Amino acid sequence: MQNRREFIGTLGAAVAAAGTVRADGKPVAREELGAERLRIGLLADIHLTVEGHRTYFEKALRDFDKWKCDGVLICGDIADYGLQQQLKYVADAWWSVFPDGKGSDGRPVANLIHYGDHDSATWYDKRVEYPKVLGGADERDSLLFYGENHKKYWEMYFHEPFSYYQVKTVKGYTFILNHFRRGTPDNREGNNAPGLEELVAGLKLDPDKPFFYSQHRPARDTNYLPGTWGQDAGDTTRIFSKYPNAVFLSGHIHRSLFDDRSMWQGAFNSVQVPSLSYNCTRPGRENSYAPEDRPAHAPFQTMPRIPVHTGKDRHGIFMTVYEKGIVFKRWNFATDVSLGEYWVVPFSSFRLPPDKKPYSPKVRAKTCPVPQFAPGAEVSVAFTEGEDRSKAKHRFFQVEFPPARTAARADEYSVTLELRRCDLVRTLVERRVFAPDYMTGVADPATPVTCRFPEADVPEGWDLRFVVRPMNAYAVAGIRQGAPSAVNAVKAPESL
Repeated sequence: MQNRREFIGTLGAAVAAAGTVRADGKPVAREELGAERLRIGLLADIHLTVEGHRTYFEKALRDFDKWKCDGVLICGDIADYGLQQQLKYVADAWWSVFPDGKGSDGRPVANLIHYGDHDSATWYDKRVEYPKVLGGADERDSLLFYGENHKKYWEMYFHEPFSYYQVKTVKGYTFILNHFRRGTPDNREGNNAPGLEELVAGLKLDPDKPFFYSQHRPARDTNYLPGTWGQDAGDTTRIFSKYPNAVFLSGHIHRSLFDDRSMWQGAFNSVQVPSLSYNCTRPGRENSYAPEDRPAHAPFQTMPRIPVHTGKDRHGIFMTVYEKGIVFKRWNFATDVSLGEYWVVPFSSFRLPPDKKPYSPKVRAKTCPVPQFAPGAEVSVAFTEGEDRSKAKHRFFQVEFPPARTAARADEYSVTLELRRCDLVRTLVERRVFAPDYMTGVADPATPVTCRFPEADVPEGWDLRFVVRPMNAYAVAGIRQGAPSAVNAVKAPESL
């Protein structure tokens, strides 16, 4: 037995039924949705850099074709370095899967692709690989952002007229596409939407029927918490708050589809479409990978970041519009697995007050399935050595436990160090961690979830225990009913 004794806890099973939900939290029956009307594939941030990247893009398009899509919408960042050569890779893949704009069974498939900020990129010229990617071509002629190239190459490769706002109708449903632009006096950073309010008002849209708007950057103060990077300036939130039937589709954030908050309802409806290239986590976790985790060696990063850029997290959505609602299927095209329950948005929810809609954060926090450990799950602690994110060596308490999948798959885990003193239990430290399969959806049952606590976190000579709770995306934790705990004095060994 180690000097620092091993703790074992059984974390109980509990409730929260999985399944699609509506405003009252009950499952939606298929017949409630009515007849099927429209099928659209949703992607974002495909980031094609070299021709070889066509492979994963074409895989997603072929899956959409297999599912009989009526169109494919891509929320920007298609040409990674903003080069016309890369735009051509996108177009070549499109036409190879949908020749003449038709699927394999001859049905029309609408091109609902638009530009993102990378498609206006001018910042790659200092990278060592840039000359190779440029391939000897003239830089000014290659940059989509230069002169009239945005328009010129779009029309050359996609064989349709270009304008920064494009309005298309697919099987009777309106799609408004906003190509990312920047550098103009009214939109220097690309975060505004000049002229959009007048455009939408002029369309005379049916208030009883959903319409779809897509831009690259997400609407401010919608899907994620305040302070999340990359949101627009707020124009669109103000504009679409007048349209409860608006469905706002955006990219840019690269947030894993396991984050249930990617589906949001307030004054309108917003869907954060993940990246087909690579994805991120929420910040502040021991193994998180997020733009907000700066400086790079933050005190909470005691573990290497969760694996990204591996080609195993190519996320996307398949949207089916029915007579009375919309269903969003979350999918990993690299592993061909579902990334959580389907989201179901009844049209009747459009008329509800914003905080009563089924995917408002307030309601969803109550209805989102709560994960639980299987009965008899064991939590163990080992004293070990390792490196933190900055490569600094430490001695750690490494807490290990099986993934929680009862009732629902855990979004993340809260691991706390508790001190007991007579009738008082105090939480000394809490750390959060993602499971190894957070990006892929494919888990090895033999691989435990781990969380590290530096030796300095754990005082000697007290009655201590580590407690683990699985959480959903709204930080609602699984219940520990009757979980036994081993409470022991703790002392570190002199050496391992």
